[in-house]
Amino acid sequence: MVAGGLVAAMRSITVEPIMLLDGACKEAMLIFIENVQMNKICSVSLGLSPEICANLTNHKEESVLVQREFSLFTFYNSIIMSVLPLIFVLFMGAWSDKYGRKFPLLMTLVGHAMYAGGYLLANWQTSWPVEVLYLVTLLEALGGANVGILSSTISYISDISSEKQRTSRIGTINSMWYLGAPIGTLTGALIIKYSGYDMALGLVLLAYVASIVYVIVFIEESHGPFAKKALQAQGSLKDVPTMDKKDVRAITMLTDFFNWRHVVESFKTAFKKREGDARSVLMAVIIGNMIRRMARGFFMYMFVRRALHWGATDYGYWISYRNLLVALGSLFLVPFLTRLLSFTDMSLVVLGTLSMIFEYLCYGLVIGPSQTFLMWLGPPAGIISNVMAIAFRSMSTKLVTKQEKGEHISPFFFLMAKLACSLTVTGTPSSVLLFEVIMQKRPDNYPYHSDFV
Repeated sequence: MVAGGLVAAMRSITVEPIMLLDGACKEAMLIFIENVQMNKICSVSLGLSPEICANLTNHKEESVLVQREFSLFTFYNSIIMSVLPLIFVLFMGAWSDKYGRKFPLLMTLVGHAMYAGGYLLANWQTSWPVEVLYLVTLLEALGGANVGILSSTISYISDISSEKQRTSRIGTINSMWYLGAPIGTLTGALIIKYSGYDMALGLVLLAYVASIVYVIVFIEESHGPFAKKALQAQGSLKDVPTMDKKDVRAITMLTDFFNWRHVVESFKTAFKKREGDARSVLMAVIIGNMIRRMARGFFMYMFVRRALHWGATDYGYWISYRNLLVALGSLFLVPFLTRLLSFTDMSLVVLGTLSMIFEYLCYGLVIGPSQTFLMWLGPPAGIISNVMAIAFRSMSTKLVTKQEKGEHISPFFFLMAKLACSLTVTGTPSSVLLFEVIMQKRPDNYPYHSDFV
């Protein structure tokens, strides 16, 4: 009985390994890229000596200069990382409904690989200015970045799962993504400590290449003319006929990608009049997801670096611990709350919001090294903060009509992602400016911004 269930679970594995690996690489890259950026700003842009750049905490004036330049770089870099994924999701949703999910997923993973490879090359070339990294960010953004992989995998899971299974399946892939985070940060911190950034970035590049191979070889198309019909679960979001693959041409697929009607279709899907309060609930889901993205701190590493004098390794240990608790919380608590206690998606949103508030209150009380213990108390308080994101994504699959299933659900996913990108266009730059002002006054107050939002 148990063995049969285990075999069935193994057979149902699709994009989960990709999410685990991407979560690990994504979080590891957050540590790597900030240090590469700051090293280039310090040594190339400002021309400071290697001794000063390696010990900025002991050189207050130089540290302020580096952080100001870093904030300015982050401002422009965040715009690139927000605007181009916005263009990606504008067109890719309806395109993937017509031609399939694998290509958007592969496009995102190729962008990830070029991102890691670009930072590896830039780190090798110590004389290159930090502005070169704008081009590297451009390559990542063209693939849709995190928005691309989340939208593609959720659309894929929605194709192959019934409505009854969907919250659990979406919760699982999200949990795998979050579970990869502590693995990536802890491994990355150790590799940096003992082998340096070149080895760390090289391993991330290899991991993304392996992910691309996995998708090509093991992931079968779930939608469109190339879909395998056996993948379609009863009650899934793929329930309409598609064109025959013999009628598909490469040039048609390319021109369809830039079809502006796809953009109109996405907006019509989200804003059309629905039965009862469904449209209002959809708008609340979209706005809530946007606010959630803005509320998460963009500069936690910079905060602990300045307030607690932590380095990359110290931060790596802490963020690994934090992400592990949150990932395990969402992995086990979502099935428990939804299946055994019959929690609704809306209840999960409220529960996750409260958890996030208490977590960031702990961080906001940190005013110096003597309050370091609060950094370790925050993650247990936020152990179920990620269920909010899981509930938002699950709700978005259940608030469409039967006629829209398989026809417009993917544009809606991508519209949610697009609006989240739109907020990031303003949210990230505003957080950059907010961080700069607060850090000049009281560096301990920055986490309160997340609680306020």
